[in-house]
Amino acid sequence: MRGLRMLRRFRSFKVHPDTRPVVNASQLEYRVLQPSDAWARDFQMPGCVNYVAANPSAEKGENVVASLGFGVVSRPGYGEWVYIDDVEVREDWRRKGVATQLITRLLVYIHKGWPNVDGAFLFVLERDASIKGLYEKIGFRHVKDVVLSEGIQVPAYGYLYYFNSSASAATVASLPKRPPPSWMRLPAVHHPLLDQLSNALFPSDGK
Repeated sequence: MRGLRMLRRFRSFKVHPDTRPVVNASQLEYRVLQPSDAWARDFQMPGCVNYVAANPSAEKGENVVASLGFGVVSRPGYGEWVYIDDVEVREDWRRKGVATQLITRLLVYIHKGWPNVDGAFLFVLERDASIKGLYEKIGFRHVKDVVLSEGIQVPAYGYLYYFNSSASAATVASLPKRPPPSWMRLPAVHHPLLDQLSNALFPSDGK
């Protein structure tokens, strides 16, 4: 079951609320996690890098209000796709548009820094079906229902986001473009459960 924890889409985590909160989600800083950020994930897929929303006016150690993990997966015949892992939003920042901003700004960040990447993919567990609308609003397309297996079978929904889509073009045009440092390489992720997920969406037989 440990590996399945990474598939819990849109968890919340609790810390002390900000004493000087930024009102608008667009005023947060969206960036890769820095060593100075006092924060850690409960579980992280090997190879993933953390992308966070940080409140610049918060007390030190309380600035990270949301996060997700990301890394690239290469599939023969399909190109390179970014896997988005375990979106987390702190309880006092829920329902303020932070998750939407976090995901869309990551997509712009990836597309700007690595234009050869074809798109992004993620999975939503069946028990978390109520949040599917969030991803669909951003531009993700539900392409396949899958059953994950890590000792037990868990139904899930597979979603793809295409960088060559009209939704992507509108997103890129509407948000600030802060490219990654020129020295930064896109992280590659490898995990047996992720192999199951990517094989379901990108089958080797092309079906």
